Amino acid sequence: MIGGLVASSTTPVSALPPIPTGAGDITPDINWAQFISPIMNASAITCTVTSVDNFDGQGVSVGTVIAPMSSPLDGARLLGVVRDSDANVGATCTSEVTIPSTKISVKGTLSAPGMASLPGVGTSGNMDLSCTAKSSTPTITVTVSANFGGAVSGKARITGQSSTGTVSFNCDMGLSFSGGAGIAGKVEGNLTVGDPTNNQSCAAQTGPTCIPVSLINAAVTVTGGSGALAEAAGTGTYSFNDSFTLPGIESALSMVGVSSLRKMSAPRALAANTDELKLNLVAGRHRVRVAGTSTSSFAFKSGTQIVVSSSPTSKCKVVAAFKKTSVTVASPKIPSTGTATVTISSSAAKKIKAAGAKKNSKISMTTTCTLGKKSASAKSSPKFAG
Repeated sequence: MIGGLVASSTTPVSALPPIPTGAGDITPDINWAQFISPIMNASAITCTVTSVDNFDGQGVSVGTVIAPMSSPLDGARLLGVVRDSDANVGATCTSEVTIPSTKISVKGTLSAPGMASLPGVGTSGNMDLSCTAKSSTPTITVTVSANFGGAVSGKARITGQSSTGTVSFNCDMGLSFSGGAGIAGKVEGNLTVGDPTNNQSCAAQTGPTCIPVSLINAAVTVTGGSGALAEAAGTGTYSFNDSFTLPGIESALSMVGVSSLRKMSAPRALAANTDELKLNLVAGRHRVRVAGTSTSSFAFKSGTQIVVSSSPTSKCKVVAAFKKTSVTVASPKIPSTGTATVTISSSAAKKIKAAGAKKNSKISMTTTCTLGKKSASAKSSPKFAG
């Protein structure tokens, strides 16, 4: 993987000391297979025959559709082609890749030798991301051109591969340094699947179904810091190139006797794990953001989730009030990613209702987060849903 993050610089407004040029040059080591493997769910392979040379068996001609993983008869047809010492059958094979929108945790380490000049930060640490992906289309089609048969070296040869699709990519990011300092931020961009023009991750790979995947110039926002980097702020970009393989195609080939291809249970990253993260950090201020509660569609009711964003290690309190009754909804501690999710309990909803709140009554909500001796609050007025 090759990546980069460059945060912009603004005028300092608090006591965060100046950071020398190059101090923010960080090298994360992220195995993106942690993210790619769960989201790239490939369906069974389907092949359409495009050419037939020197095959005397039955049931295989130009235009024949073969689905070796789902049809025993089709598996037998392909096996017959592979076992025929003179056969050379060309085919175009496709597999659908679906992208679920579940949140996935990705973890790695980081090296930051440039931070040695800053006390209380540290030159190593961990990088934690909580990421979601959403495809612009329900599925992404991966197409492989191949030749099968005893006359083909290895019994199967992949002559071309193409796939295309854009996947939105959003992460909460946390950097935890060995000296106790931390940085929280967000990454928002698009994953591009199957674009070998800009991603050469598959160029040196021998895997027949290597698929390139890239994140180019994703927008990054630094939302806060802790320890020696408390109140840090900034913006930037993040990029990486990587690749994965599709087990469906390789498994199908293995099933018909192409033993040179290893059967895989899940996609795996193929490219070297090399990221680049470049930060120009500046001082900001301790702040609180609460997602959703300021919108007209947000309703105060049991089970509703509230997302609280603030500086890492902040101690927060979410309080709901109606007339003279106030209820503590939750008291989350903000993790390294800068974001915590809390849920309105049934008991909190019942107490507000007992105070006289009716459907569509406005509830006063205040979220206060404290970092050291500094506090910040966010207020909203959602409607009571009963």
